[in-house]
Amino acid sequence: MPFKHLPQVPWQRYRGADIEPNLNRRGQQYVGRRITLSEDFRDGSGRLQLDDTWWPARAADCRPIASGRLVEIIAVSGIEVQVKEC
Repeated sequence: MPFKHLPQVPWQRYRGADIEPNLNRRGQQYVGRRITLSEDFRDGSGRLQLDDTWWPARAADCRPIASGRLVEIIAVSGIEVQVKEC
């Protein structure tokens, strides 16, 4: 091989490292974020807006939550966000 004596490319050292573990898992980036609901959660489920996208959501305790209340995102499963009231 003609290139075997060249120095190792820097990114190869970090190939196995988790530099940004949630880079391709968009929903996981929202865990811990607090937002104010713009719609009621009837029967403990509804939808909420994160940045420019509406996400289906469910209250952790399955109770209704009124719009205008502050909630924290505690988990994401697929495309559904799980929240708890702050």
